[in-house]
Amino acid sequence: MIMKAEFLTIKEAADRFGRAEITVRRLVRQVVQKKNTPNRRFIRPGIMDAERFQKKKKPYAYSISTDLLKKAYGAALEKVAEVLTDKQSDTEIFEGSLAHVLRKANEQLEKQLSVKDEQIKALNQTLEDLSERQRETNILMKGLQERLLIESPRRRWWRFWRKERTRFDGQ
Repeated sequence: MIMKAEFLTIKEAADRFGRAEITVRRLVRQVVQKKNTPNRRFIRPGIMDAERFQKKKKPYAYSISTDLLKKAYGAALEKVAEVLTDKQSDTEIFEGSLAHVLRKANEQLEKQLSVKDEQIKALNQTLEDLSERQRETNILMKGLQERLLIESPRRRWWRFWRKERTRFDGQ
């Protein structure tokens, strides 16, 4: 039973087999430049199709068979699977530690907020006390002013000056 090979774009092949795109492009270039190699059938478009596209000046992109990729990078599949499982476990560890760090940060911020609330309450109480003292001071000052006005005779200083002046001028 003949199975049809799956063809991937260069980017997809690089992602699936854990290689850089330029590495996969280099493999495709090596196979395409050797026209009589048996591996040429693993790359699309074929020789005739590629020449036709070039004559018509139409753009085309190479796709590569998974069979050729397995031949070239067979051991890489196992490495990619290992790397993926390692990444998953690293991600889980990272998420766990990140959650722990965030919880500690939240606890610390809550403590800071409670301290700030206490400080704000103390400052408000101090402000109320000062306002009350200011009111008391205003009441005392008003009483003093009233007492001074009642007790002092109402003389006008300029009249006094005028009297004194005439007395000195007349002598």
